[in-house]
Amino acid sequence: MNGIQGAGGPPPMGGMGGMRGPQQLSEEQKQTVQDLLEEYEEEEITTEDAKELFEAFKEAGIRGPGLREAIEEAGFNADELFSKAHDGQKPPAPPSGGRQVNSASLQSLQSILEQYDLENMDQEQANQLYSQLNQAGLLRAGGMIDITT
Repeated sequence: MNGIQGAGGPPPMGGMGGMRGPQQLSEEQKQTVQDLLEEYEEEEITTEDAKELFEAFKEAGIRGPGLREAIEEAGFNADELFSKAHDGQKPPAPPSGGRQVNSASLQSLQSILEQYDLENMDQEQANQLYSQLNQAGLLRAGGMIDITT
């Protein structure tokens, strides 16, 4: 399904989420987040400031749920900061160990995928697939398929 990613859907989001498992921050990384954020007042952070902050977090290798927690511990709203830095996009939902597969969503996904030859799909078919997944409510921020409850 490599063609789907470039099929006109939103690009995958980095920053506070992504495809990797949860990452705990070291004390040094937490301190880096604290140091970077203490230069700002939350109400006065511009879009440019937020983008610079997330670039600094990225350069320091700081990402994942640990980043969200460190931002919150520093007294900032992580979702609002992420939204400013990423042109209004919402951050990916934090991983939840208690989420279960929703069988109706799984059946819907299977039904949609059965309509396509995923190995030999052209761009138009990839766009149609993305659209169907989106209309079925199976996509979340970043184009990730979500079949959990």
